[in-house]
Amino acid sequence: MNIMRQMARLQKTIANVTARLDHVEVTGESGGGMVKVVATAGHRIRSITIEQALLDTGDREMLESLLVAGLNQALDAASVAARKHAIDAVKPEMRAGLDTDPT
Repeated sequence: MNIMRQMARLQKTIANVTARLDHVEVTGESGGGMVKVVATAGHRIRSITIEQALLDTGDREMLESLLVAGLNQALDAASVAARKHAIDAVKPEMRAGLDTDPT
């Protein structure tokens, strides 16, 4: 297989992975689960849940800190999931490229 065909297949694989990432959900939590953030591996925030007890404290700074922590945890998990999906999808393409005779 020539290099141009391999590159076209790899680009198609990457496009397919990118499209699927918005269907892979990850969760980030902070404050012992008082703040929960659901995001996709495509780095889209799906939902944020805040326990009523946290809202009842009236502590704005604590709420802001817990939101930031939960969002960062969810986005970190999204990056890990995206990387894993990309590697899993590209591995067969890489193996196929290594198995071919370059001559």
